[in-house]
Amino acid sequence: QLALFASLRARSLEIEREVAERWREAAPVSSVPVALNDWIRRVALDWPLAACGTARGGLVLADLSSGDMLACAQDAHPSVVDTPE
Repeated sequence: QLALFASLRARSLEIEREVAERWREAAPVSSVPVALNDWIRRVALDWPLAACGTARGGLVLADLSSGDMLACAQDAHPSVVDTPE
């Protein structure tokens, strides 16, 4: 049982070192695959597809890997709801 604990502890330390090294030497890449002319209120993501509900009531379906806007519906939902939350 001590050997198992020692093995698990060694692996845990190895993983911690690997994560710390990746954190210090990270080379992130950021991009904006789709830009809209409205505020985004809600996003549903099923990579690479994203469905976005906008503040003006629009609904946009986009492929984030290609940056293509697959579908867009204006006034798909109300932009103002008159009920107290």
